[in-house]
Amino acid sequence: MTEVLHAEVPSFIGDTNVVKLSWKEATKPLAYTRALYTDLMYGIPPDIDAFHNFMDKLSEDLLNKLDMEGMCELEDDQVQALVGSSGLKQAQDTLPESRIFLHENPKVPCLFWRIRESTLLKLVTSKSWKKFLGFIRDQLFHLICWAYAASDLVSATRIMRNWEVEYIPLCPWYLCSFCRPEYLGEDENPEKEDDENPEKGHYCYGNDIEDCLLYIKQHGIPREICKKFDCKDWQPPNADDPHMHTTKLKSVRKIESMEEALLLLPHFPIGADLVVFKELWTVGEEIYYGPGTNSRGFRSYHAVIVSSIEIYKGEVVAICKMSNGTKVCDEGYVRVSLATTYMVVGASPKKKEHVRATSKPMHLLSEFIIIDIDENEKEKEREREKETESEEENPEDNQKGNPEHNPKEKSEEMQYPDFGASKFHNSLNEHIMPDSDKSLGNVSGEEIKMVTEGLTSLSKFGEKGPQERMHEPVEIVERGRRPANEAGNDVGTKKARTESSGCAHGI
Repeated sequence: MTEVLHAEVPSFIGDTNVVKLSWKEATKPLAYTRALYTDLMYGIPPDIDAFHNFMDKLSEDLLNKLDMEGMCELEDDQVQALVGSSGLKQAQDTLPESRIFLHENPKVPCLFWRIRESTLLKLVTSKSWKKFLGFIRDQLFHLICWAYAASDLVSATRIMRNWEVEYIPLCPWYLCSFCRPEYLGEDENPEKEDDENPEKGHYCYGNDIEDCLLYIKQHGIPREICKKFDCKDWQPPNADDPHMHTTKLKSVRKIESMEEALLLLPHFPIGADLVVFKELWTVGEEIYYGPGTNSRGFRSYHAVIVSSIEIYKGEVVAICKMSNGTKVCDEGYVRVSLATTYMVVGASPKKKEHVRATSKPMHLLSEFIIIDIDENEKEKEREREKETESEEENPEDNQKGNPEHNPKEKSEEMQYPDFGASKFHNSLNEHIMPDSDKSLGNVSGEEIKMVTEGLTSLSKFGEKGPQERMHEPVEIVERGRRPANEAGNDVGTKKARTESSGCAHGI
């Protein structure tokens, strides 16, 4: 039964218990076609037979350890036998902090190791996109994590670009129906309906975030009005959303390098694929490292959104939003280790078309992608008008914090260098009375008062400055008024005061 979210129904739907819209085919599939995991995109994983030949050459001790734990350490020559000399060099270039482990799995065996945390510290940022990414959604048993991740990236970017003021969920059901309609009912992974259980089964399919975002770039995406839906129904009720064109994207950019992608995180939320092992669903609040001992091996790739990069218990982790409800991991967010690195060393015939070859060491997160949308210029102009109106209504309040309208604040913000005695004397002659034929010793009492009052207005000599600073300009002016022979006797006195007060800036 399709559940309507009345609180999230857009205005053109209206307040109705049953959503009934005239159906039309609002969009067409993209002009280009490509398989999801083609050889052209990712290469071919090594054949599983080569891995079996390698296993036949392992010692009995290693084979026993693999039987007991599913993992064992390998020597460099053994790693080279699996990935070749170039693969070994690439692994060593990652600066491993541990030995390389073999994770044995009859379908997708892999090598795993951890790199030094110090190489990842530059990726840590204080920026978090959680408030832009909204609440945790639940894809239930649908095979469309890619649609949830893509739609939430669009929702977050719309807030960034002033199209929305808060998170509004967009429709993954629509994306499932229209992004790749040729795949509906063709994916062998979801459970299919049968004669005994006609209500069960799924027609949804696996895809990747990039393909989905390219569709949204061209056609847009409607708002979500149904949280729960039947993917065998190919006609989502919001396909006629008249505002859908406003969600079209300006750009979609895929980034291969994890470092290059995550350095952009302060500016954009980032979509990515996460390698799934069974530990992902049991890790709770702890860090997801990939497979552990006795793991059942590689499952799939799960589309997520990287919200932030943090240090958790001394390790650099990516905080990623998933779409599996709040009971998974840490209330729907998972902490992914960035230090875990792997290479696929074999794939069974059935898994080959679903496993991406690793010609180089990979992290648990890969296939990074960012998007952008044109700025909502009307909203920006509206905000500027509001600011202008506020300034006109409260001119006094605005002037209070403006140094141009508050000479005292302006003068206190000015910073002046320290003066030595001769520099201070020359400065008075040059700047305060440049056209006067008076010497400093002939300065009148009124002029001295003017100078001292001017100096007290400065932060260095005024109320905010150290008390001993005010003695210095007064002493110089007073010394300038007395005969030279008397003024010279002050040198020893001044030196003694400087040493006793601990002031390092004595004149």
